Amino acid sequence: MNNFKITNLDISIAVKNAVKEQHKTVRACANAFNLRHSGEIKGKGWKKIDKDFVQRICSNQFSVVTPRVSNLCAFLKIDLGAQPTPERSVFTNEIAALDRVVQHNPDLEKTLRSLLLNVAEAFTLREAK
Repeated sequence: MNNFKITNLDISIAVKNAVKEQHKTVRACANAFNLRHSGEIKGKGWKKIDKDFVQRICSNQFSVVTPRVSNLCAFLKIDLGAQPTPERSVFTNEIAALDRVVQHNPDLEKTLRSLLLNVAEAFTLREAK
């Protein structure tokens, strides 16, 4: 579970944008991370990252913000404590309406959460193409 102020989808979008701006490819990003943090990888037991790991983060294919994800975000200068991006607040009324529905019908929460995650994933994958 994400204990930060931004959502996993926000993290995914931020990582994807940072990789494009700073490194151009997921492979170059992974190589730069491993080079910069070679001491931590050797001495502190950090795991190397590879292009597949970076791609999973970019395409929102992760459910837990692990130390490895946090380290990648720090490397890319992404503030996990930041507030969500303002442009994402266009759905404030709709999300509030969904919250009210779930408050009156708590057994819908799991179904609604799954549906919203599937929609977000579909658009994230579409955007990645």
